[in-house]
Amino acid sequence: QPFYAAWDIGPMKVRSSERMALLRYPATLTFPSGKTIRCWHTDSYELRDSHWKAVWSQATELPKEE
Repeated sequence: QPFYAAWDIGPMKVRSSERMALLRYPATLTFPSGKTIRCWHTDSYELRDSHWKAVWSQATELPKEE
């Protein structure tokens, strides 16, 4: 069973160098239970043996909208 039932992303910002790329974007994550959270998501990629590999990923939940 997948960890997320849905993963919707907003505009992405990228910082990169020859061997590393960082991506940051807002996301809405929906779990199989139906729970949904909004978060900032940051992913780090490294170029290894001529392939990009995800090496780190982190999500920070945003406060609930009122």
